[in-house]
Amino acid sequence: MREGLIDVALGEKPADVVIKDGNLVNVYTGEIYETDVAIKKDRIALVGKADDVISDSTIIVESKGKYLVPGLIDGHVHIESSMMEVTHFARAVLPIGTTGVVTDWHEVGVVVGLNGIKRFLEIGTKAPLKIFWVVPPAGEILMDLETVGVVTKTEDTIKALDWEEAIGLSETTAAGVINRKNPLLEMINATIKLRKTVGGHATGVVGSELQSWIAAGAESDHEAMTKTEALERVRSGIGLMMREGSVAKDLAACIKVLNQNRINTQNCMMVTDDIHPDDLVKYGHMNFKVRRAIEEGIEPVTAIQMASLNTARHFRVDRDVGGIAPGKFADILIVDDLRRFNIEKVFANGELVAENGEFVLQLPEPEYPVTFKKTIHLKRKVVPNDLMARTNAETKQVDVKVLVAKDDTLLKDVKRVTLRVKNGTIQPDVSKDVLALDVVERHKATGNVGKAFISGFGLKDGAIASTVAHDHHNIIIVGTNFEDMAVATNKLAESQGGLIAVKGGKTLELIELPICGLLSELPVQELSKKLENLHKVVRDLGGKLTSPFMTLSFVSCTIPKLGISDKGLIDPFKFRLVDLMERS
Repeated sequence: MREGLIDVALGEKPADVVIKDGNLVNVYTGEIYETDVAIKKDRIALVGKADDVISDSTIIVESKGKYLVPGLIDGHVHIESSMMEVTHFARAVLPIGTTGVVTDWHEVGVVVGLNGIKRFLEIGTKAPLKIFWVVPPAGEILMDLETVGVVTKTEDTIKALDWEEAIGLSETTAAGVINRKNPLLEMINATIKLRKTVGGHATGVVGSELQSWIAAGAESDHEAMTKTEALERVRSGIGLMMREGSVAKDLAACIKVLNQNRINTQNCMMVTDDIHPDDLVKYGHMNFKVRRAIEEGIEPVTAIQMASLNTARHFRVDRDVGGIAPGKFADILIVDDLRRFNIEKVFANGELVAENGEFVLQLPEPEYPVTFKKTIHLKRKVVPNDLMARTNAETKQVDVKVLVAKDDTLLKDVKRVTLRVKNGTIQPDVSKDVLALDVVERHKATGNVGKAFISGFGLKDGAIASTVAHDHHNIIIVGTNFEDMAVATNKLAESQGGLIAVKGGKTLELIELPICGLLSELPVQELSKKLENLHKVVRDLGGKLTSPFMTLSFVSCTIPKLGISDKGLIDPFKFRLVDLMERS
């Protein structure tokens, strides 16, 4: 393979493609200068004058006055959050400059296990988007607190770390380290022994607890949400992953730290974490992060480094990607202006894959196993009575814990609210913006239902529900009444997954997600329109969150202060279930 590159670099054989006279953005030196780039098959053979390697068969791409930028890499993204299967995801992000992503496929792993992830990785190789896989931690740590499709054991995770596709371990929680959860420490130690990266997840963790987590082996964190958190992480030597997704928008706060403290940015990366298809269409992907960083005062070359070379170096894949240099994969963007960052052409693996925002390749349609499309299993149809939280106390009202969802953040608060009791059933109170919240188990037909209440969604009528619910991906429902909540749940089961809004017993809008109950088979434009319509329907019901279904998907997650599963409310620090009426 490398012999052909040597031949071209020495001028002994012609290049397949030569990009002529472009302004190279050299992420290694920070310089910009005019040069040619010669490509042989899928890699770069030469950066410099390439006249001697041009023959009649060489494709010449004129780029005078344009900028040559390395393909952008998202250092932490859950592809499943786009709701697109991987081929459509590649078609969506390649035209806007993303040529590589680091992902753990954790969400599909929860449903179909490591063998299922293997199938998604195989399908991903059919597209020119590079998928760098980090292994999700074993799920047995939480197995007593939630029901999932497949519980991955620690020993299986450690074996997967040795797969050729694996470049590291994903999302090691600070809480797991602080509470000495030995399976997690075993996985971290196995990763270190293999000289692979240890990814982190340390929401709200600071001080000695943060230091202990880093000391245990964590090498990055995408959960810095404030200037103080960002500064502490970057000073501690780990990779600062500055997140800007559909709900969590932390990039501006993190960048202020870099500017105000004149921080060396070599350990700083920009990531998405979770992004919905409507935001991909409206704003973009990593190209949007680059523009946002520039708007916040970062120099263009530095912004590009934080979306390419820094990420590649962090994950130790910079031998292949991250910059435009001999031997690297020919992942190159031709950009008209660095500040506006309008991408005219995208090359991936030496091939033109997109031009003026349009994907130009033909890709084979993926084939998913039938079992991947039959993952919703209820014990029986849900009735309103199944969803009602009850109290044994003979009282007309009761104090309960209420989760509080907020816009533009994954964090949620907890407050205590007095709610009315009717025939032993605790009632939601629309006047207080306190809605019923339920999680219905959908993997193994157990009949489990976790019951709670939530504020912040603002619904005045109806119910919304989703089969996307981190990190167990059961059916999560929020509503003003139990009748509509039951209808929404049963419709999602019938559809084998999706997002839905219901009012008066009727479906107002439904997006079907038949692959693992998480992914659609629609292209990004069509899926984006359906999601926009669904958001409008939720606003008409009184909803006040910008991205209600993305927020809903994280309500269940054990991001402070409480999570919820099919077994009830979960304390993320003590790893235990807590009662709805238990005082903290």
